[in-house]
Amino acid sequence: MANVYIRSPGKGGGLVSWDTVTACNEEICPIERICRYERESGSPCKIEVGYMKAVTDLFYRAAEKIDDEMVRVHIGFTLIPLYQQLLVMLKAELGVRLNGETMVGRGERVRVHPIYGEIREIQKSVLNFLKGSGLDDYLRASGIVKGPGELFPPLGVEPGLSPVEDIRSLDERMRDDEGGTW
Repeated sequence: MANVYIRSPGKGGGLVSWDTVTACNEEICPIERICRYERESGSPCKIEVGYMKAVTDLFYRAAEKIDDEMVRVHIGFTLIPLYQQLLVMLKAELGVRLNGETMVGRGERVRVHPIYGEIREIQKSVLNFLKGSGLDDYLRASGIVKGPGELFPPLGVEPGLSPVEDIRSLDERMRDDEGGTW
């Protein structure tokens, strides 16, 4: 079950988007054992709420200044759902990592878990959309986005909620695994 939010245009153009937040379900959540949020089965997942708020806030600010209605439609119905898919994959990746399943296969056929490829594909789709629509240049020129890290917020904490320990961005975990900084 998912909660669906359709946010209507506000003053200055705004944006209508389709962003879903799944219900908290401890029985199937891949990161349930490390989630530090108060959980109520059936209530919206607070990690997803915080992540989607960070993403949508960024694009709602941009949409207020974009005159092209088709770009706004594509942001709301293409880009925002891509971020939701990315969020689902990031939670699944963390579950894979917690279970020690980052490598799959046996013998000579051991390879990296396919979840990492899925995450990269979704990120490429987001970046291709941003570049193809000109939104990437617009976000930088207008100062809404100062660097590429702002386009992919880490799973984290929404202000006012208790911290989620051990949930860091994929980039941070990869940096730690390689023993250095980027």
